[in-house]
Amino acid sequence: MSSLIIEPPVLNLSDSVRQQKVLDRTSTLRIMLDPESKKRLQEIFYDEMELGLSDNPRKKSTLMMENTFVPELPNGKEEGKYMALDLGGTNFRVLMVIYKDGKVVDEIVQQYAVDEKHRFCPGDELFDFLADCVKDFIEKYKIDDKYIQMGFCFSFPMYHEALDVGILYRWTKSFNCPDVVGKDVVKGLNDALDRKLKDKEVKIYVPAIINDTTGTLIQGAFLDQRTAIGLILGTGGNASYIEKIENIKKFKGETKDKYEIINTEWGSFGDDGTTKFLKTEWDTRTDEQTHHPNSFT
Repeated sequence: MSSLIIEPPVLNLSDSVRQQKVLDRTSTLRIMLDPESKKRLQEIFYDEMELGLSDNPRKKSTLMMENTFVPELPNGKEEGKYMALDLGGTNFRVLMVIYKDGKVVDEIVQQYAVDEKHRFCPGDELFDFLADCVKDFIEKYKIDDKYIQMGFCFSFPMYHEALDVGILYRWTKSFNCPDVVGKDVVKGLNDALDRKLKDKEVKIYVPAIINDTTGTLIQGAFLDQRTAIGLILGTGGNASYIEKIENIKKFKGETKDKYEIINTEWGSFGDDGTTKFLKTEWDTRTDEQTHHPNSFT
């Protein structure tokens, strides 16, 4: 792998002294990631991956390496009508998708803005808001199915205890509803749906929760079966990939599955100081002013 060199920007100021001060001040942003630094970073990341998959690691990994309980990718035979929710930022999406012979034959997507009030409110209020959006969706598009399964894409760090159980580890980005941390967000959503849809004949149930990288991996495989990694680079960054079950040492359950999708949750990578050699003063200043200080995210 060749080294990445970002050339210094061209700066022309009439005052040469001022120009030099600006260049000196921004010198840490003109990065030269040399082969030695890249190799060191790769070794640290790989070590953290192994620690995260271990049963009794010598130290806690900064990568959660969560088993998503998703054992396989699309095979081209998908059928049925499903709803889905996507929560990961200030925009919340509700979808209805119909599959036939492994292809999408119909799709409805509605986007809802999540204002600051609902990003910092008690958990019940957040889930009630999400359920209200679902209620609006089924009324607007006159959905009258008696029973609908709905997948939940929840783009925040969580512990997966089962395919339909996601325990929030911590909030990231612009969310902070403290009383949700440590609780099952699927239960919170299902309870809110029961409250908001009790007068409706339609019954909506959430049988599965994933994060956006897992969803990206699944969608990638839906388009190209060679896909093996799901990568998110946006407000936050993260990746999921396919791992052999025998390499997931911390998994104690019985399964006939040969593989599982692993959600690395790399947003905390380096929070223990192992990547400090790559950070600049600007990284530190930015971190200090975020909603979640002392975190890589």
